[in-house]
Parts: sequence; structure tokens; C-alpha cells
Amino acid sequence: MANEINVYVGGTAGNTTTWKLDGNWSAGHEPADGTTENAIVAKDTAYGITGVDDDAYELGSLTVEQGYGSGIGTRAVPLMLQTQTVRLLGGSYVYLTITHASDTTFYVANCSNVNLIDACKVTNFNQASGTCRIPASAVTVAIVSGGRLIYGDPGKGAVAITTLTINDTGTVEYNSNQTITTLNLRKGTLDLSKDSRAVTVTTLNLWPGGKILDPAKRLTVTTLAPQAGGTLSLS
Repeated sequence: MANEINVYVGGTAGNTTTWKLDGNWSAGHEPADGTTENAIVAKDTAYGITGVDDDAYELGSLTVEQGYGSGIGTRAVPLMLQTQTVRLLGGSYVYLTITHASDTTFYVANCSNVNLIDACKVTNFNQASGTCRIPASAVTVAIVSGGRLIYGDPGKGAVAITTLTINDTGTVEYNSNQTITTLNLRKGTLDLSKDSRAVTVTTLNLWPGGKILDPAKRLTVTTLAPQAGGTLSLS
């Protein structure tokens, strides 16, 4: 049914970690492919969830509620989904492969270990805490206000964030040789220390408190636009 909310509530002994088991879902069936069902992993679910490597479920959204303390998927067998909205508000770890042909929006908070396996098209990525790894997906707009985003793959990552904003205590480890069109460094840290390849920022809007770690002198800035007295200092 379109727009149905389907909550993962766990199951009985022996079947407690299976995504593909009808009895583990409030609607009485696993999320239906080809609909706009909204899948929710409930905060009081006590069990981890296995990945699914033989289906790419087309869903309206996936939400992991704050307070969920277990994990979803593994690196070898992530949860495969087609969805345009992912909200990861809890979980000890999450491994996802997003196969949707359209853009996907991510919001991450209170999930300590998020891994986006394989490539997808991310329109908006917003991170408030935790550690997120996006090795192979292009991102249109990323806002990192807390935690650490590990982006790209050191020495071989060739994906880019078009517009990157780093706020507060956020850190972005940028492991790519592709241009960042706009970097808004309000506070937080851009970490270029894990890769040695040259990278360009077309426009750097820099506020006081923003840091850039660049021991290999990778960075070229085309246009520096200090804001409120911000100064560029590389270390």
C-alpha cells in the first residue's frame, strides 16, 4: 500500500535478525518492493538486522529511530534499498547500498558507524554526529556539523562533494582528487592528511575557527572569501 508505515519490531528466537521475514514487521509483511512504503526500525527493537544482497527494495523512506542500539547489515552483505530518503537516528552500525536511480537524501545523527557501500547519487547529506564512510558516491550538498565524515578512498577516490559546509565540531576527511566547488568552513576541520593527491577548492568561504589539515600541501584555492575576519591557516 502506498505511503504505508511498516515498522521492524523483531521476531521470535531463531528469526530475530531477518529483514526478509514477514513476522518481523508491523504490517505483517516485509517492505513491499515497488511501493512508497516507509520502513521504520523501532527504537525498542533489541535485535540486529541482516543485510539483503538479493533484492533492491524500492521504498518511500528508511528511518532508524533514536535509541535503536543494534546494527544493520555487514560490509559483505549490506542492506540494499531503492529509496530517496534515509534517516539514521540510531544504531551501533549501518551498512547500506542505495540503488535508486534518482537522488537520495541522508540525515545522520546518533548512529556511531554508517557505511555507504558502492556508489549512489546523494543530493543532500546532513551529519550531526558519529562516523560516516562514503567512499564512492558523488554528493551534491553536504553539511557536517558533528562527528567525522570519511569521504572517498585514499589514493584512488575520484568522487566529489559539490558544496560542502563544515560547522561546529564536524570533521571531513576528504580522500579524493576531485574539485570541491564551494567550501563553507564555518568551524570544524577539513582533513586532507590521509591522501597525497592535489585537490582544488574553487571558492572557500572561511569563518574564524575553521581549520584545514594539509601536511602534504595538496590544496589549491581559486577564490578565498574570508568571512567575519577568518584567515587561512594550513597545518
